[in-house]
Amino acid sequence: MKLLIRHIILLIIFVCPINYSWAQYDGLDSSHTVVRKTKSAEDPYREKSKSYVVTRGLESMFNLSNASTLIEAAPYYGLWFKNLLTVAGGIHGSAGLSSFTGATSSIGVQTFARININNFFLQTEYRYSNMSSSIVTSDRQWIGSPIVLIGLSYDSDFSAWGSFGLITNYKMAERSPFGAFVFRFGFTF
Repeated sequence: MKLLIRHIILLIIFVCPINYSWAQYDGLDSSHTVVRKTKSAEDPYREKSKSYVVTRGLESMFNLSNASTLIEAAPYYGLWFKNLLTVAGGIHGSAGLSSFTGATSSIGVQTFARININNFFLQTEYRYSNMSSSIVTSDRQWIGSPIVLIGLSYDSDFSAWGSFGLITNYKMAERSPFGAFVFRFGFTF
């Protein structure tokens, strides 16, 4: 009988700590989900992570005032490399009215490169546009111009941003309702 009581006491001593203690298994994190700790040399079949993300968005410029009215839309499609560089291209179209350029409209293509540093960026782009202006000249002309912009993003994912800059070609600047100045708002989708 004494032997049976000893066995029961030993069983209780070994079983009770299991119910009242907890230890973390190496393969689980604190939320009990499996954590993989493999190196690329250990797992040759693991898919390599991409160094770029496909991005698409829309840049717009608008001002609705008495002196100068402009509405512009420029959708684009491109690649975003490791949160550092964005390279994209797209189309753009605008219509405006200004006291010094008259009625203007443009349609064309664009390409740009943007260097991202934290939430700030430096953007250079080239636009090739078929533009008209009722005061400067009545005919439409194809005009190309580099544009340099600096801007600030709302967040690190560049889901929304604002930028301002300058048109470097005088012929394009004289047909723009704001002259050489450019300011834009954009977002990705």
